[in-house]
Amino acid sequence: MAPITNVVLAIIAVVQILLVLNANESARISANAAVRAADTSTQANNLSRQSLIADQRPWIAVSFEPAGPITWPAGGLQISYKDTLKNIGKSPALNLKHVQGIALALDIDLPEQASLRRLIAANNTGAINLMPGEEIQVIGHIQRSRDEVTRSAAAWAGDGPSGSRPVLIGAADYKTSFDDEVRTTGFIYEVGFWDPAKGITVTAMDPLADGEIPPERVRIRRRPNIDAPVN
Repeated sequence: MAPITNVVLAIIAVVQILLVLNANESARISANAAVRAADTSTQANNLSRQSLIADQRPWIAVSFEPAGPITWPAGGLQISYKDTLKNIGKSPALNLKHVQGIALALDIDLPEQASLRRLIAANNTGAINLMPGEEIQVIGHIQRSRDEVTRSAAAWAGDGPSGSRPVLIGAADYKTSFDDEVRTTGFIYEVGFWDPAKGITVTAMDPLADGEIPPERVRIRRRPNIDAPVN
């Protein structure tokens, strides 16, 4: 009887081992399923939070309009403009700072904007909070020297009409009440003037040929085909 008993006990032991292995595999499968469910839930929560933030957060819109003539003092360039920043979102824009300048170089898009954003980061003065629907307006006057105007006109030689092609470029940085991420509205605007004889806006300007341009003919328009960063 002992051999038979041993065989039975061995069979029972094998069955128990198989049951334990099967239980472990079932537990592993259940654990993996729970992890996947948790990941899916986390992703869904993140998406829901992102959607909520996008709907409720502030959004800063930037616009420019002429605030005076384009003049050429001593052969240089002077432009006056009104800069409007408006919170078109649903919550306050916190620690809002912005800076802009006139660029005359050929490649002014990303390098110039990056340098302006570094200037914003280093400048802790003048920051404000802008409530939903509120706007601020700033009158700016920017000058460039005769040498800068001459160099910029020469740089454009062979690339369409010669002349200075000033561009207003800059960025507005701010935070929201939802997180610590810095949000940015970048802007790139061409400066030119309306030529009634040609029926077009001219962006390549010649100090001698064009002379002083009155405010009603000055045009400041968003530069086409250029994506300024907005987040």
